[in-house]
Amino acid sequence: MMDTEGDPLPTGVSAFEAAGVIDQTALDRFAALIEKKDIFWKYVDMGDLKAGSIARLTRTALPGEKSAYKMRMNQNHNPNVQFATLAHELAHLFLGHLGQDKYLSIPIRPTQTHTQQELEAESTAYIVCTRNGVENQSASYLKNYVEKDTTTERLDMYQIMRAAGQVETLLGLAAHTKVDKPQKKRNETLPLFPSNSPDNSPDLFETDS
Repeated sequence: MMDTEGDPLPTGVSAFEAAGVIDQTALDRFAALIEKKDIFWKYVDMGDLKAGSIARLTRTALPGEKSAYKMRMNQNHNPNVQFATLAHELAHLFLGHLGQDKYLSIPIRPTQTHTQQELEAESTAYIVCTRNGVENQSASYLKNYVEKDTTTERLDMYQIMRAAGQVETLLGLAAHTKVDKPQKKRNETLPLFPSNSPDNSPDLFETDS
């Protein structure tokens, strides 16, 4: 489908759609910025069934040093779709789905199901896209993961908003309102995974969107 010529496909035919203000110049700037943090961006021909992925290549054992990551981007998509993919994959990173990274201020998170990770990542991507002039198909994407008993109470909104801010900061986008971590109530249960728990995330964990 991606190699044929003819009239543009109607809305809803392509698996991934987005419209907005992002152009190739902006994407090139984003690629240069994330590479400074050892997040390497590669364009790949994925047809139209996948948008991208991110994986951890190396995990540093020394504080203050960077781990390395590889992000693949579908070269067939337009710049606005690629921006939505960029936001989604970086959301996986900053939400801790690939494990803790002290250099990037990524915390240890409790183990989550794939569905929970996708809900968090796409919710984060939706915030980043909406605040930066891109309208994507988050609702269509998320409906594939929403279960009957899924509610907003199962989403950690603090972590989602924190990750959205970190993605925007990394990409050099306009600063938005800082989200303060909610204060614990006196009788609130302590987290199952305290901040000093060992990070058992795999060294090479890949998420596809």
